[in-house]
This record gives sequence, C-alpha cells and structure tokens, in this order.
Amino acid sequence: MYEAKVAQDDKKTPPNEDAIRAQSEAMTKNMTGKSVQDMQNMSDEDLDKMEAEMLKKYNK
Repeated sequence: MYEAKVAQDDKKTPPNEDAIRAQSEAMTKNMTGKSVQDMQNMSDEDLDKMEAEMLKKYNK
C-alpha cells in the first residue's frame, strides 16, 4: 500500500515555483503597496515605519 502511494506521489507534477513566486510577490505588493525588491532595498528605518503602518492597518 505504501509503495502504491509513493508511486502515485511520484507521478504528480511538481509545483511551478516561478508561478508561486509571482503570485506571492503580487500578493505582497497588493497588501503593502511595495514590491519585494523595494522592501529589500529599504533602510531599516523605513522598514520600521512600514511595519508600524501595517500593524495599524491589519492588526485590528
């Protein structure tokens, strides 16, 4: 039975990592207004300000 399950799992198509990454980045931009790349380039001070804004907005 285990072998059948493993064989079945092996036949499944692996997830499309590029599509998952694109969807995740779009969700982040929609939620924060900033892209992942923008946030990576932000200073610590700006990230702290953004964090405070996100907490106000979503921590209800």
